This record gives sequence, structure tokens and C-alpha cells, in this order.
Amino acid sequence: MRERQQMASRPFASVAVTLDVGGTQIELLQGGIEGPPKPVAVEPCSGGKAAVLTVLMCLPRGAAGVPPPGQTGIAIASALIDTSQQKPMDFKEKSQGMKNRKALPHAHQGTCV
Repeated sequence: MRERQQMASRPFASVAVTLDVGGTQIELLQGGIEGPPKPVAVEPCSGGKAAVLTVLMCLPRGAAGVPPPGQTGIAIASALIDTSQQKPMDFKEKSQGMKNRKALPHAHQGTCV
């Protein structure tokens, strides 16, 4: 619970993002239309009971299918999620990519890495 309070009180800022128009990026954006958005990043916290999930979201567009002038039409959203109730198979793809990475130093219990 304390970790969630710390994450909720962290500062927020805006960033400029440039996306290439390619197959992978389009799939990430279209995922939000037909179902839940696909994560672009999952940052597990120490202890493995929580993670910070980041997704790209399409914002509402006008009738012509383009965002209003001065707006991007896309947003990056992050949320602290509870992974203690997730099935181990849900993270199978992510764990295969982590095998070749160096081990991170142990952090204090209750902090995100």
C-alpha cells in the first residue's frame, strides 16, 4: 500500500514522442480500438507484486479522423498494477526476453526498480 501511495505522489511531466509509421507502431495503436491497449513497457517492482505498466492511447479524433489543431491525438499512460494475482503464463513472453539481461542489484523492499 505504501508503494502505491509513493507512486501516486510522484511528479508528472510531459514529453515529446516521435513515432515512425510502421507495422509495430500501428499494431500498438490499433490494440486500443479492438480491446485493451498493448503495453509498450512493464517495469516490475521489487518483490514481484506490483509493476508500472505503460501504454500508448489514441485520443478522440474529429469527424475527419485527425486530431484537432494543436493536439497530437496520442498519449502515453502509466499505471501501477497489482501483479500478485496474475498467472505465471501471463508474463511468459516478458521473462524469455529477460534471460540475457544482467541481474539488477537488490533494491529495498517496497521500492520500484
